[in-house]
Amino acid sequence: MSATSYEHKGFSRGDPRRYVDANSVFYFVLPSHWRAQAKGVVLGCRGRVTDTKTGKTLDCVVADFGPKAESKLGEASIATARYFGIPSSPKNGGTDTKRFIYQFWPDQPAPGFELQPM
Repeated sequence: MSATSYEHKGFSRGDPRRYVDANSVFYFVLPSHWRAQAKGVVLGCRGRVTDTKTGKTLDCVVADFGPKAESKLGEASIATARYFGIPSSPKNGGTDTKRFIYQFWPDQPAPGFELQPM
C-alpha cells in the first residue's frame, strides 16, 4: 500500500481503499512547489501526460503531491508508467530521459474524482 495525498474519506488510514490504487489508476504526482503556485484546487483535478518521444497522451488525475526537489519531477503511478512502456517498479522504475510533458487544470475535476482542497 502506498498512501496518496488524495484520499477516499470513508475508509480508515490503514485501509488501502482509502488511497488511489497506483496499479490501476492513471495519475501523476505534482511537485509541492507547483501546487503552491497554482490557483485553484489541484488535488483530484484533471491532468494529462504527453510522451514527446511517441506522441502518446494520457488523461489522468493529480492524485499526489511530491517532493520539492527538481530532480524528482515526473513521478507517476505504476499504471501510468506501464501505459507509456517504461519500467513501472516504484523502487527502481522510471526513466532518466526527459520526454514527458505534464499538464493540469486546477478546479476541473478528473472524471470519477472530486476536488479535494487542502
